[in-house]
Amino acid sequence: MRGSDSIGRRLQDPLAELVKIDAKPIGVGVEVNTASRQLLTYVSGLKPTLASNIVAFRNENGPFKSRADLRKVKQLGPKALEKCAGFLRVRDGKNPLDTSAVHPECYAIVQRMAADLVEGLNL
Repeated sequence: MRGSDSIGRRLQDPLAELVKIDAKPIGVGVEVNTASRQLLTYVSGLKPTLASNIVAFRNENGPFKSRADLRKVKQLGPKALEKCAGFLRVRDGKNPLDTSAVHPECYAIVQRMAADLVEGLNL
């Protein structure tokens, strides 16, 4: 029973189950709307202060609706956002890519690839 619980938790939030392992080299993402401050500190680019600011912003404004909303977090500058954005997931967000490991800087590339694929299927 304990094993199936662990598997279920891994599916819901993989990094929460692997928190004992340094997450920076394993490339696992974390759900930004449910992650604790402690868990967020394992994400590349997020120090304890920034992790606390993310949780505070979420508590004051409700769940993040997109990765773009992270720009509104106090003291989360462009460099820190660049480092952490690919590891933070926004489940049920405005953009389906916000749930993926695709970095926001690559969204346009993925969208062009999808358009090319659809165009190729319509031939």
